[in-house]
Amino acid sequence: MSLDDWYLYGLVITDIDFVKEFFRHVQDRLGDSVHVDQIRNSKARQALHEFFTLKERWKFLSEENRLGKYYFSHSEYLIARIEYEKNWGIKPSRFDNIFVSLSSVFKTEDDVLEAEAIIEEKITGFIEAYNLTPTPL
Repeated sequence: MSLDDWYLYGLVITDIDFVKEFFRHVQDRLGDSVHVDQIRNSKARQALHEFFTLKERWKFLSEENRLGKYYFSHSEYLIARIEYEKNWGIKPSRFDNIFVSLSSVFKTEDDVLEAEAIIEEKITGFIEAYNLTPTPL
C-alpha cells in the first residue's frame, strides 16, 4: 500500500476512477502492467504518494459542494463536467477524468495547461522511479 495516512487513503480509495485513470496513463506509456512488488519500499511508492496527495492540495479545487466528480443539488447527486470546447474552444484534456476526480474548476485555457503540466509531472515522475526499481524475482 502506498498510503499510511488514513484520511488520504479514504479520499483515494473512494475515488476508484482517480486511481484507475492514473494507472491507465502509466501502463499505456510503460507498455506493460504495473507490478505491485516494484512499488513497495521504493521511490515509485513515494511518487505515487505525491500523485495521491493532489486530492488534498489541488490548486484548481472547486469551491462548490463537491466530492470528486460528484456535486449535490437538493437530494440528488450529479456528475460534474468540464466544458473545454464551450469555454475555451479546445478539445477535452487527456487528463479530464483525473481533473473531474480532483473537483477541478478552470478559469482560463492557461489553467488547463498548467493543470496538465502538473499531472504530466506526476505521471512522468512515477514512471522514472518505477523504471529505476529492480524487478523482483
